[in-house]
Amino acid sequence: MKITLTLPDSVWGRIASAADTQGVKVSVLLEKAISDLAQNGPEKPKQKPLGVPREEADLRVNAQMEILLGLGYSPAEVSRRVGMSAATIRNRMKILGLESNTHRKKRARLAEES
Repeated sequence: MKITLTLPDSVWGRIASAADTQGVKVSVLLEKAISDLAQNGPEKPKQKPLGVPREEADLRVNAQMEILLGLGYSPAEVSRRVGMSAATIRNRMKILGLESNTHRKKRARLAEES
């Protein structure tokens, strides 16, 4: 199956850097992240796993969030899947420079009309 994702350059850079650090291809890293999310469900940052630093748990949630947004999920859908409030998701989106799919679709529609 082939899936196309639209990601901001900053997100792609972080994913590519993480893949390089781990010595794997980006596709392998994304496949593992999606598999982990499907098998284990969302990671709840307020209940971090024992022995995992808070920063690492936050990075995992950010990665899950970026993947779900890239797959076309709305911020509300992402918030339900990762177990965080919609406001927290929107704040993280601003920090990470991510747009909601609604904004992306509206911008594309306006470009088509002009």
